[in-house]
Amino acid sequence: TAFSNDGVITINAASSLVNTGNPLTSGGGSRLTVNSGATLNVSGNSLQLNGALLVNNGTISGTTNVNFASLAKGTGVYGTVNVTDGGRFSRGNSPGSVITGSANWNGGGGYLVEISDSDHDQWLIDGRLNIDASPHDPFTISLASIDDLIFDFTRDHTWPILQATGGIAGFDTTAIALDASG
Repeated sequence: TAFSNDGVITINAASSLVNTGNPLTSGGGSRLTVNSGATLNVSGNSLQLNGALLVNNGTISGTTNVNFASLAKGTGVYGTVNVTDGGRFSRGNSPGSVITGSANWNGGGGYLVEISDSDHDQWLIDGRLNIDASPHDPFTISLASIDDLIFDFTRDHTWPILQATGGIAGFDTTAIALDASG
């Protein structure tokens, strides 16, 4: 069963919400939750996050657009994900992996990666990652230590944070900013 209360939509386990016709828009500080075992189907349309929080621990089929002031997070499965200017994507819920269809990283967007001494987030893209950012309008990857990880600056650290089965188009190291302040 899906229910809404004061800008909150929750899709419970073993339930689905099918959107037909127009894109489904969640905005203005609203919250959309897709619980484990639940499905949101926006195929043929899209889910537009405009200043909203999406917590997906179920399945979203169709395109999710993470727009300005929005955060999409969760351990669920996504269709295509577009992170636009001011939008952020994160696995959330502690380090681990998240699976999406193709993805687009646009200038001004961001990907929050949680890291710990023994684990880290990884975005698994079943398709191509397209990067449409520039040195003047980069896409930002933000690292967040969840266990007060203290780095040994005398050695290199490696965390594989992304895998795209269809490759990466538009990759330019100057179009990606790294925020290690967290």
